[in-house]
Amino acid sequence: MFNASVLYLDSPKLEELLELEERVLWSGAPDYGRKLFELRQNEKIVVICIAVGAVAMLLTLPFVPQGHGNSMRAAWAFLIVIAMLVCFLVTNALDRKMLLSNLAYFVTDRRAIVVRAQKGLFRDGDVYVVSCRHSVEFPYSIRKNHPYASLRVGTLFDKERNRNALPDHVFDERARLRPLALSTWTTTPVEFENVREADYLRALIRSAAQKREAS
Repeated sequence: MFNASVLYLDSPKLEELLELEERVLWSGAPDYGRKLFELRQNEKIVVICIAVGAVAMLLTLPFVPQGHGNSMRAAWAFLIVIAMLVCFLVTNALDRKMLLSNLAYFVTDRRAIVVRAQKGLFRDGDVYVVSCRHSVEFPYSIRKNHPYASLRVGTLFDKERNRNALPDHVFDERARLRPLALSTWTTTPVEFENVREADYLRALIRSAAQKREAS
């Protein structure tokens, strides 16, 4: 079942997101990852690997041939490599912080909505909205994550030719556009990532879906 749609707005006004007489039941944002040192699992693995690699490089210094300033040159080379790796980690953390800090989640009596305010040097003010209509048939699976789970609220179904137009980072970082049989159609899961109330939100959405179907 494919129940998501993408909308582009010039400003993040809530009244522009909602349909006539649509009510907001819950609003929130990622509960983890919005701070610089709230590392995701993959970031922690990279940090550990870099730390182990840095220690291994430093331990090789005593084995560098003596004379002609070899030890000093090797030490500077190691320090430069370590500094570059640290810059990579900081840049990655800042990118993740910026991304998650500009995400907002809404549950209404009709839809689950993911909003991303695209802030940057050239894109300030753009807003991407992915809305997923509630369905009693959709599984609303919960993916275990650290430290909080992620709730899948819908699936985006779009032609591959529109791939570049999609706001990729509005979705969970693990989400990828996967080709189907003829590789001309793609699907992308839409998630509320790292939310404390994943179980409650799933129950809330299912209840709203059942009420709308019964009405």
